[in-house]
Amino acid sequence: MGAVRTMLASSVAVSLATCLRMVSRRHLLVAVVAGAGVGLLVRGIPSGEVAGEAFTTLLVALSAVFLLPLGAGLPANDRRGGFEGLVAVRAVSSASWGLGRCLGALAGAVVLVVVLQISARVVSGPTAVPRNVSGSLVSSVVPRPAANDGHQWRFVVPDGDAGPFDLQVGTLLLYGGTSSVRAEVRRGEFTTSVERPVRPQRSLTLSLPDLSPAEGDLFVTLHAGPGMILSPRAPTLNVGTQSLATRRLEAGSLRRLLLGLLAAVAAACAFHFETACLAGLLAITVRDPPVETTVIAGGLLVVMAILGTALTRRQAMP
Repeated sequence: MGAVRTMLASSVAVSLATCLRMVSRRHLLVAVVAGAGVGLLVRGIPSGEVAGEAFTTLLVALSAVFLLPLGAGLPANDRRGGFEGLVAVRAVSSASWGLGRCLGALAGAVVLVVVLQISARVVSGPTAVPRNVSGSLVSSVVPRPAANDGHQWRFVVPDGDAGPFDLQVGTLLLYGGTSSVRAEVRRGEFTTSVERPVRPQRSLTLSLPDLSPAEGDLFVTLHAGPGMILSPRAPTLNVGTQSLATRRLEAGSLRRLLLGLLAAVAAACAFHFETACLAGLLAITVRDPPVETTVIAGGLLVVMAILGTALTRRQAMP
């Protein structure tokens, strides 16, 4: 227990030092300026839908361009300055250094992303954009469904929002000519069914009633017609408009950023700066990783960071 306590204490000290290096005044200023630039660009877009998509895309892109070199540069600068050789002879375990680096980098990245997002939201002002709700998978009502055919999706609809609501559904393939898509809608004790013919296209929009006076979440079960294959991505439901000043970065985008940062830090513990940045970019390309996948991949990356730190320190031994 004493060794574990010592390792945890050392990890906390390393993580605090790493976090302070991440959130220096210069880095905070860069985050504020980058966020203000995003806000100014979005304010000049006349279309609310395009402005909303551009807001999220620019936030994720700028955060990646900012955070990945910053995270990869921490171990790389330590190694270039002889820091690995200094700690190689100290009684501090590689697990403490690797874990502390990862935790500190994650904490600093969250602070910088929050600052960047707040700056962008303040500058963008009251720009109105569509408010979309992503569906969460509840169950499958047919055995072994193809793509998301027969899947039931749950949409959290705020109380007081009146319909009809527009459901955006992606399509992968349509054999032949016209097919159809049917949506079974349930809200409370009220149910209905909506069907629409579909021609070859990448996405389609279904207009769903709000089933008033029912309240609460909306449950939608999608069924594809003959020759139609729906996209496995979760559909989105438009429930009105919102101001960009109240819009937040999606959880999936934040998980991608943090996973990419972890990959960059873990790779930089053993490899060169350029290789670490490439590893981070490859991790960010994973679109909307599930929470379970993010946790497992993050744990493996932390283990890689510890092994890379141990290897580098061993090579630096006198």
